[in-house]
Amino acid sequence: MDPGTLVLATALLAGAVWLIKPYIDWRRALARPLESDIARTSFQFLPGALVPPSWKAPEVMLSVVVPAFNEEDRLPQMLSEAFTYLEARAAANPLGFSYEVVVVDDGSVDGTYGAALGTWCRQPNPRHGELRVLQLVANRGKGFAARLGMLVARGRLLLMADADGATSIRDLERLEWVLSEGRYDEDGGPQLVFGSRYHLKEEVAAAGRSASRGHVMAALPVLALVLI
Repeated sequence: MDPGTLVLATALLAGAVWLIKPYIDWRRALARPLESDIARTSFQFLPGALVPPSWKAPEVMLSVVVPAFNEEDRLPQMLSEAFTYLEARAAANPLGFSYEVVVVDDGSVDGTYGAALGTWCRQPNPRHGELRVLQLVANRGKGFAARLGMLVARGRLLLMADADGATSIRDLERLEWVLSEGRYDEDGGPQLVFGSRYHLKEEVAAAGRSASRGHVMAALPVLALVLI
């Protein structure tokens, strides 16, 4: 084999490994108990009982899942705004609205875990909701962290929110409105709703973000429609 062919074959093999490795890691992760990926939690649970069984009734109305990686600086403001909004809703409707916030620290090397707990401790009493924080043993990626948070969540409605507060927590009401309309599904309405900031593309451009990010924002809603 001549050197050029050998280099090409090596490059192709390395590229194939690079592409396949995430899938292999994902399959291995599915075979492990979820508890093995968790370094610590702010709450106690029995072995094997971290994920509520599917038959168990929801314990709260809303679970807000926040995957976070090295967000020590931005997470407190996002959580503070979320707690303020959620507490106001719970206080106004104590019998009809309850919530929990589930922060999944995706193996951060900064103080993300403590920042989440500290923000909750600074909230005034009485508190109508609950904060639960999990820290992974290593960085597994946003998808893994979001999936874990959704599995652990105990709410009837599950919302994923970014740790940087890029989307206002008040936009939850728009999603709730679409879910309550039930005009997309004759069997009782949609079960999954996506939010998009594409309509804010001019503001995004003004904020100095790259054009490529704007293109991604435009493509994601289309991809979601195709997949879902």
